[in-house]
Amino acid sequence: MFQTVFGQIMTLLIALLALARKFIILDIHEITPGYLLGLAAITLALGVTHWLMRERGEDDDWRPGQE
Repeated sequence: MFQTVFGQIMTLLIALLALARKFIILDIHEITPGYLLGLAAITLALGVTHWLMRERGEDDDWRPGQE
């Protein structure tokens, strides 16, 4: 179970890093509203996915940061 959860978290982190890179390299003078809306939608979708993963894990006794 740990390996599955860890794999899901790593996949989400990789997607977040790729998205952050997209925002960092944006050229403000050449960006279209549609492209920016798409990036915003992807950011929202990843945030909702992270929230759902956290909600699903609330039944567990172990939390990250706990020993």
